[in-house]
Amino acid sequence: MNTFAWGFDNKCHSKILETLNNSTINIKVWVKQIEKKQPNLCKNIYFYNDLFLKNKFHIHSQAPSSIIKQLEPDLLEFLLMQARHQVNYCATEKIISKTPEEDLNSFYKFIHFFYHLLKTEKIKLVLFANIFHEGADFILYKLAKVMKIRTILCYQSIFPNKFIIIESIEEF
Repeated sequence: MNTFAWGFDNKCHSKILETLNNSTINIKVWVKQIEKKQPNLCKNIYFYNDLFLKNKFHIHSQAPSSIIKQLEPDLLEFLLMQARHQVNYCATEKIISKTPEEDLNSFYKFIHFFYHLLKTEKIKLVLFANIFHEGADFILYKLAKVMKIRTILCYQSIFPNKFIIIESIEEF
């Protein structure tokens, strides 16, 4: 099953992807945070800082206007998630204080970027290591839902031995 994986950077998580990639899924796209050497599970690897902070990605095609219209009601929630990058909470974030116009532009760029990847790679599953909270991952989740692509969200509970796996945020 062609899969778009979001996260799964740390030692344990990358082992999960390696195991699944050899038996159940075919990872076609991987967005991860850590740029150090890790298993080369697919040809389309994108890094967190490039997507979120530097906006270093190319738009190859436009998403249909019908898809964009379905996602526009989620703009405010996206902007609220993006706002966390307006203040330097994370010591590694060197680029902060984007303008509202830049965030608005990012909303549409992410829709087009992810739409292109989901279509060209024939993605059937979007697998998240965590519940979306960054903005871009939220757009990916919403876009997958609009396109009727299966999603799986993972979440490590603060309670011992409790790990949550859901297919829709409404289950959380």
